[in-house]
Amino acid sequence: MAIHWLLLGATALVAQADFCKNASTVCEAGCDMIASSRILPEISPSLCRAGCYSPMIQGLDDGCISGLCEWFRGLNESLLHNPTKEAVGLEAYFTSSRALAGFTLGMTDLLKLAFGTNTNSWTSLQMKNLQAYGSYDGCKMLDGTEYCLTRLLVPDVQVGYGPFATCVPRSCSADDITKVFYLYEILIFPQLLKLSEQALYGEKLDILHGMLHDGPPRISFEGPKKSANFEGFRARVKKLSDGNITLPAVPYTTCGEKTYPVDADAITMIVVLCLLLGVVVGATFIFYYFRSRVGRSEKKDGYEHVEGMKIEETKVSTPPGGAKRKIYESLENEPNAKKPIDTTPKEDKSSMNSQESLVWEIMGALSLTKSWKSFLTIRTGTGTEAMDGVRVISMCWVVFGHTFLWPYYSSPGWSNLSDVIPFVKSNAVTATWSGQVIQSAEFSVDTFFFMSGFLAAFISLKKLRGKGALSAAKSAPLLYLNRWLRITPVYMLILWFYTLVLPVMTKGPNDQFYGLQTRDCKKYWWYNFLYIQTVFPRGVNGEDVEMCYGVSWYLADDMMFFWATPPLLVIFLLNKYIGLLFPFLLSCGSIAAAWVLAWKKQLRFSTFDQSLYTPFYYNPPWTRAPAYLFGVIFGMGYFIFKEKKMNIPRRLQGPVQIALASFAAVIFATTVYGPKKGTETVPSGFSYAENNAYVALSKPAWVMGVGAMLFLCFENLGGPVQWFLSLPIFGYMSKLTFGMYLLHPCTLALLFFNRVLPLRYTAVNFSVCFIAVLFGTMVMAFFVFLFIESPLASLQGILMKRLMPKRSRKKQSKALSHQSPINTEDKYANISTKPLLGGKGLEYKEEK
Repeated sequence: MAIHWLLLGATALVAQADFCKNASTVCEAGCDMIASSRILPEISPSLCRAGCYSPMIQGLDDGCISGLCEWFRGLNESLLHNPTKEAVGLEAYFTSSRALAGFTLGMTDLLKLAFGTNTNSWTSLQMKNLQAYGSYDGCKMLDGTEYCLTRLLVPDVQVGYGPFATCVPRSCSADDITKVFYLYEILIFPQLLKLSEQALYGEKLDILHGMLHDGPPRISFEGPKKSANFEGFRARVKKLSDGNITLPAVPYTTCGEKTYPVDADAITMIVVLCLLLGVVVGATFIFYYFRSRVGRSEKKDGYEHVEGMKIEETKVSTPPGGAKRKIYESLENEPNAKKPIDTTPKEDKSSMNSQESLVWEIMGALSLTKSWKSFLTIRTGTGTEAMDGVRVISMCWVVFGHTFLWPYYSSPGWSNLSDVIPFVKSNAVTATWSGQVIQSAEFSVDTFFFMSGFLAAFISLKKLRGKGALSAAKSAPLLYLNRWLRITPVYMLILWFYTLVLPVMTKGPNDQFYGLQTRDCKKYWWYNFLYIQTVFPRGVNGEDVEMCYGVSWYLADDMMFFWATPPLLVIFLLNKYIGLLFPFLLSCGSIAAAWVLAWKKQLRFSTFDQSLYTPFYYNPPWTRAPAYLFGVIFGMGYFIFKEKKMNIPRRLQGPVQIALASFAAVIFATTVYGPKKGTETVPSGFSYAENNAYVALSKPAWVMGVGAMLFLCFENLGGPVQWFLSLPIFGYMSKLTFGMYLLHPCTLALLFFNRVLPLRYTAVNFSVCFIAVLFGTMVMAFFVFLFIESPLASLQGILMKRLMPKRSRKKQSKALSHQSPINTEDKYANISTKPLLGGKGLEYKEEK
């Protein structure tokens, strides 16, 4: 138990009919019992007694000590006089874990790590076997008890030991338990270090006394770091043996059931969401009422007439089997309509009609009717719908990988981690052929980047056809504003829901998730608002900034890549060859930088190798740019291909199809399954040269394969792959992928952070979790699309239409308003420029 010798001391004093005067008295009695029973032979009796008068023990709360004594007074009464009497202390001991044994094993493993011996043993730091949760529900059922979890955190290394559970009197605080653990570490670690060094330790005894009387350091749980620094840890252990008083690990304790009250921030967020819901529902009823009046009106000459107003009826393309869609355009005067005599002056009437038109346009934009029709409207028969399939499969791949890895980085996680990660077993899940799909899930994000760059370049160039570089430069501010307005409102709403509301929906003893992420989001949310969290990972003032809402790194990088797109287009419009060469050179520079960083920082691409891979390569835009830039190059090249009306001759279609399909297949197989041999162990078996080459080249190679596959689909040469990717179901699901990307951490948090005990990994258990997360995320994304994403996108379209110069409105209003039907006459004219992760975006209709 966490305060083992204190409990032994309390038992001894109660057995002697003595009183628990103070913590030091109890501690000394426990030291005497430890010395006589040799329960913990590593602890020196003299050091133990010295520790009893340290500030850590004397600072223990008197109520905690009294509670312990009462427990064991009851235990003594039960064992010696009345066996039927309830012994809460014994019951609490049963619901606790063997925390001291776990701490001892952890510190022993730290010494193995420091001296480089047997780092893959059962107690290895990365294997996370040293955790014991006791019985959370059992402790809760006892009167006057508190369930506490203590972790042994290693500041230099990414993970720590524990948690270890103790069930203590409610009068004991988390700080009391932490002090006792810290004392235990001071007492036992130098003894273990002495044995490890095969040297006498007596001359350094004063160091220990200094430790005892200095007291524990101020503990601020910052959570596991993003990177590992084993050399830094080893250096600190060596300093300890040379006389430095810094210990290698810090205990940290949390007690009680972690519940989050519905505070003012949460109430505010809930009110905002309810107001949005109310506005959408209200607008839907108003719009429905108006349409009802239209339905009761008479029809004349293809128009519907109501009280002097007309609504033009047009048919648009709909999914196969879908109902005919009607778009009700703005209200306007109809000269032949049946209307009462109106004496309003012409200029006032024009202003009134304009205001009414805007009101009804807003009502229509907010209505669920429009959102539902938008969801049902998909493009078919264009060749470009294959991107919907690629987008959906990539999104499922993201959820798949995060569902697998989330328990590894959280607590409680997988109980049989050695069966999942090849620390010891070469046949662990991630070492198998099928397991390579899990570690390769990173490529899904590169697919997003590539398609985002392609769409941004290709559609922009089609809009700028016949215009010069000056027009591209002038349109850049509106493009930036449009992009920011399209993504930010939904993004911020989900981020604040995750930060303020989701904690209220969780309950249990594990608090690390909300203790870290919600704190960081409340403090550093404006990094996300400005999309700079990957540019300043250490903060604009050099302070240590943990990333708020981890998956948001993609949005930050994608936004910065989009900011760079207009200048690239200006260069292309000035000179096509330089315009193609410049992003290629930028890509080569980024690849070279990644290669150098991998060499200098010893980055390891394997997920479990514990390196600085994430902060130095995975997140920064300057190392992830090649995928987007290759997409821009592909968009520019494909624009030239269609602009010059180039086609693949029939006699060459077969060879081209075989060549590009083979190229894509080889690239996909090589990037996903090529590292299999090296990932069969942890650390991975790659040489640094092989590792550095894979870090720098694998992602650019992957998107080249994606480009080859999409080119075949665009030219209707994709065969079965194109047929599959173009299935209508993907067209509908692709509208949800933006919401799914932002929402899937919420689903994962609800699933895993409400757990009390670890989950055993089996194919069935993982499949159930994955399906639950995927389906739950999809359902939430569907409602977000209907009630938030689509209405806000429509309002954004209305705003952008009015911000455009008047001479450009007629030509581009449909593109910006999100209300135009998809044009199926030109199969390349209407590729959506929506944010890559889905949702509703700009639609381009080629002008004749």
